[in-house]
Amino acid sequence: GMNFGLLTLLLQLTAFLAAFKGKLKLTIALAAFLAYTDIYLMALMVPLMILHCRKGGNMTSFVIKSLAMMAGLWLTSDWIIWMNWKVYSERAFSFVSSVYLSKLRLDSLRPNSGLQWYLFTQVFPEFKNLLKITMQMTLFSFWPATSIKFRKDPLFIALVLVGSQAILKAYPSSTDYLLFFTLLTIQCKYFEYTRVLLIALFVSAGVFLFKFQIWRYWIELPGFNANFYYIFTLIWNCTLIVILLDIVSAYNKFQLFRDNPLLEKERASIKLFQK
Repeated sequence: GMNFGLLTLLLQLTAFLAAFKGKLKLTIALAAFLAYTDIYLMALMVPLMILHCRKGGNMTSFVIKSLAMMAGLWLTSDWIIWMNWKVYSERAFSFVSSVYLSKLRLDSLRPNSGLQWYLFTQVFPEFKNLLKITMQMTLFSFWPATSIKFRKDPLFIALVLVGSQAILKAYPSSTDYLLFFTLLTIQCKYFEYTRVLLIALFVSAGVFLFKFQIWRYWIELPGFNANFYYIFTLIWNCTLIVILLDIVSAYNKFQLFRDNPLLEKERASIKLFQK
């Protein structure tokens, strides 16, 4: 429910803070618990590991810390599963189906704030099984690609991973959106290189305010046209895609101008001339 979602959001933010402060044990415990509650939260282990281990100085220290953290995550996850077995006995591993397999198989395609249910049930119902595999492969392929591309900025890795999950997950929640916009505010140094971010944020804010009201009308009022909710779902996810692409483009521009001071001077002179 909402209370558990807020707790998950708080634990995710605490995990990032613990990794930034160098609290290895707390980071491992929080990361293992988050992975236990949601398979997609395993993606956050990579930025947490980089955020904690990059303070070592040289590559040898980084590798040792990374291996230690991976071992700690493995042991902590095993301990959580063992405790689950001790408490629930014969139903100990029922969470595997409910937490992991059901989300991978997409057993339920009930309307939600995500994009997958709409594509599967309203647009391409005859290709539903193919799209399930394709969307899941696309989502999981973001993990290694993003971690390699943005390895120098672990918080930006987390932003891209959380944003892609909020768009592509079958069952996104308000926690995904809140964490995405929270991480987005941290990347304020890239905002001056964006093009349509401000417009997309205003549109997303307006859609967010009306979306849940439209949902309530659809559920409670007989005969209410469901196409209104479909339209708001598409607009909401399109604005998230625009925001994510714009901030990634801004990151690339920032890196380009930082590595090429002459281009930065030329850009500054053009902005001054335009004023």
